[in-house]
Amino acid sequence: MNRTLKHILAAAMILPLAACGTLGKGGKGPPCPQTGFMTDAATAVFFTTATPYPTDDDVGVRAILSNLRGTCDMSDKGKAKMDMTFDVTAVRTPAGKLIPKQNLSYFVALLAPDETVLARENFYTSADFSKGDRVVTTETREIEAKNTGSGANVSDDTVLIGFTLTPQQLAFNRETVHPGPPPSTPKTKHKKKKSQPAK
Repeated sequence: MNRTLKHILAAAMILPLAACGTLGKGGKGPPCPQTGFMTDAATAVFFTTATPYPTDDDVGVRAILSNLRGTCDMSDKGKAKMDMTFDVTAVRTPAGKLIPKQNLSYFVALLAPDETVLARENFYTSADFSKGDRVVTTETREIEAKNTGSGANVSDDTVLIGFTLTPQQLAFNRETVHPGPPPSTPKTKHKKKKSQPAK
């Protein structure tokens, strides 16, 4: 597992997950694993400049994961089969008007209750802006999970979806989606001017 993914997963244990829930069950059996988008990786921004400290003015394309839906079949033997569908919306900003196409990468990860990554796979899609500045694509992925045999229950696992981000993109998301407190402004003490004796 790469360093960036470790940082994202660590944040997911602290921050609430967007669209987290259990997919509609297609049959009887134990509960299905929880599913959701990774909070800090549900958005991906692509910059038009090489500045090390980008702002919103430097964003050329912004992509968002949303509308997670699907079904889950859980067998009595502890095997879950999940069909997940979600939308990937890419929006080109005025700053990115010269960008004809944006490649996007996202991952689907299966996590154990102790945050161990049991499985992870990368997927790729793209947004073609030849017909407009807003492109919506629908992605469908099939995930299978089963008990590991060590006493763990697959119902306690979590399936998370998120964009594959660079450290700079991740830092930008955390600053804009979960900004920290504004820097305090030191109070300046104004010294009283001593009155000069009249000449």
